[in-house]
Amino acid sequence: MKPVAFLLLCFVAIARIAAQNPPRAGKVLTPEQQQHRQQFKQYRGERRRLQAQAQQAYDTEIGRADRNGGECDDAQGTREQEECLSKQSETTQADFQNFSSAIRALLALSPSGDDEAPSVGPSGPALTAAQSVAEFDKVEQLWKQYSGELCSAAFHQGGGGTISPVLELECRQDSMRNHMRDLHRAYGLLLTLR
Repeated sequence: MKPVAFLLLCFVAIARIAAQNPPRAGKVLTPEQQQHRQQFKQYRGERRRLQAQAQQAYDTEIGRADRNGGECDDAQGTREQEECLSKQSETTQADFQNFSSAIRALLALSPSGDDEAPSVGPSGPALTAAQSVAEFDKVEQLWKQYSGELCSAAFHQGGGGTISPVLELECRQDSMRNHMRDLHRAYGLLLTLR
């Protein structure tokens, strides 16, 4: 048989098979399944929005830190340095707030809209959304306490002089940025999982 005739014969056979087996209609979803699908779509949209918010705040602040390590090095005297650091600290605080509130909101999200019973994996039970939020809140409380004590110690290193507030502000700035890095490492999966 010639190759052209063989190809023609194959084409005719495939066409007959396709005609005998038309494509099946898709599965019809129940109203509950449609509702669940819609809820999950909204959950994924909100998750992506919060992930983008967290990543934007993190990138903005850590980028600022990398570009401007000594943001107020050109200040003339401790008073100017203190004013500069106060302004820089406000920006860092806003970025930190956007970052940490997005993480907290991500932890509170549940695909089904309610706080389900924890699933059990090979390493033990997973936390519910409420338990994850409580754990995050505890971490934040402990960090604030630690940071407060650390920066109080930095303040006291100035011996009561005009440099004391500058040392404290530098400490708070560094502490907040380092905490953002720590949270980014600890919650990295949450921030990237699609």
